[in-house]
Amino acid sequence: MQDQDVFGLYEIASQQGPTADPTRSRFFSEVFNLKWNPFPEIGVPESEVSQVAPIRYQVTQDIGKWIREAYTEKSRRVLVIRGEYGSGKSSLLRKIVSVVNQWSTGRGENRPKAIYVYRPSVEAHALNRAILEEIGIDDVRKMVWNVIRREMIFDLTEEVRSEQLGTLIKELLSPSRPNRSVGQTSLFGQPIITDIPQPLSQLFDPSQNMDYRVFLAEVDRLRIKRRDFHSYFTYLIARGLESPSSIANGAFVDLLLAYDEIEAWQALVNTKAPTRDRTDFVRLFLQNLIRLLKFDGYTYLFVAIDEFEQVTEPTLMSPKDRADYSYTMMEIINRIDQGLGLIISITGPGFDKLEQVNAALVDRLDVVPLEPLRTTDVERLVRFYLDELQARANEDDPGRTGLFPFSQEVLEAAQPIFESMKYGSTPRVILKYFRKLLDYCADREITTIDRDVATKFGRSFREGRG
Repeated sequence: MQDQDVFGLYEIASQQGPTADPTRSRFFSEVFNLKWNPFPEIGVPESEVSQVAPIRYQVTQDIGKWIREAYTEKSRRVLVIRGEYGSGKSSLLRKIVSVVNQWSTGRGENRPKAIYVYRPSVEAHALNRAILEEIGIDDVRKMVWNVIRREMIFDLTEEVRSEQLGTLIKELLSPSRPNRSVGQTSLFGQPIITDIPQPLSQLFDPSQNMDYRVFLAEVDRLRIKRRDFHSYFTYLIARGLESPSSIANGAFVDLLLAYDEIEAWQALVNTKAPTRDRTDFVRLFLQNLIRLLKFDGYTYLFVAIDEFEQVTEPTLMSPKDRADYSYTMMEIINRIDQGLGLIISITGPGFDKLEQVNAALVDRLDVVPLEPLRTTDVERLVRFYLDELQARANEDDPGRTGLFPFSQEVLEAAQPIFESMKYGSTPRVILKYFRKLLDYCADREITTIDRDVATKFGRSFREGRG
């Protein structure tokens, strides 16, 4: 039996189109040739990835050129997209990430990967966590295991085994360990356990441990502490990634050996490092992550960081924290010279404050400004929402397409309204304006939208944003 629709959810689900008001829907269809009001209510598209309007053609070309050069050269590069609130920075970043990852599909062992990070944390170290969250902790653990397993197979097949492997096996087979007895069979000259159904050698059998979860399950079944493998695995990661940083390598092993994702994140957050080494740890951890991705077939990593102006906000970070954060970013930019492209969005005031905090950092950035939209840009934006999103009720009516129910004079009348508002000539404000203008006309049964209607509505919109 269906529950009573106490919240009106079933009624909403049964309606056609995004507009919930049937009276408005009828008016839009009969008068404006629209199935619904196609403009997003808060000025932000519901799908920021798919609904990016064809505006700022030159900006798109400049960003595309930067992406192609960064990927082709594999060199470290940093791009800043600077624009005011509502200028479309977030939509643009998400579109970049979406397009790069779609293009990457099926490109074998030489492909880029792009990830989106929303709002950097007040701690630079948390940037690594945000990146890991986007990649997926399980995928990262698989990549870590693939490197460890490859290096372990090398140890097992070489005549002269590493000292670290010998030390590990000797410790695992120590008679003093609880619940263990020693038999006559040997593994690399060491006595092995015989009172457990499966021999210890299964742990080191390449055909049995292709999946890290199988390996860890066997470790747990044998009642061996996972931490017993930490030192050896850290050594293998260092060797496999050619990375000398024991603390960064150990952090990846912590992620691998954790019993669940919560413990994995805690291991990362609680990584012990002297204050003076935190910046190095952030950089080395990210550098190792880039190397892990390379082993997985990703030869370049794009990291899109949205709302970077948060770093410059005095209410969120102290002057010292801001300086430390910008210094960490500077270290990443200076010392990760391959395989990384940073794409950062920031407001104009945020960019100015960042320059005050660290002018040397700003000098290393490529900057693409998102200027206020002109009338021609506004027209493209409006046409996109009227036509490209299949909002027309009758696409065969030649007189009721194009800019209809608006006109060129309506766009010209709206432009001074936008220009008089703070952050007014931005996609977010413009989309809110046309959304509310259509609702305004529908509620008053205004069938013709001309300059006078647009001007009158524009005054109330400017005073109270509609």
